[in-house]
Amino acid sequence: MRVARMEAKSLWRRLRGGKVDVLVAHSPPRDVGDMNDSAHRGFRSYHSLVNVLRPQVMIHGHIHPHGFQKPDRTLGETKIINVVPYRVIEVTP
Repeated sequence: MRVARMEAKSLWRRLRGGKVDVLVAHSPPRDVGDMNDSAHRGFRSYHSLVNVLRPQVMIHGHIHPHGFQKPDRTLGETKIINVVPYRVIEVTP
């Protein structure tokens, strides 16, 4: 329900000229940088949210790579970035 409300608000703002450049979430979208165990599975609803908002970047945490680097992924034209343990990100408007 939260995602549906965010999508509706975003569409209204886009009609008035607003847009989202960076989307921040705790978990990743399902099957885009998440893991197989139930505690680290992403959310399917983020797919439609990214499709509606069309941000340049979605950053998330929650997935701890423990000794290996998780590669950045894409969902449509949006770059999906795991920021655990940390990342420096530059976004140009």
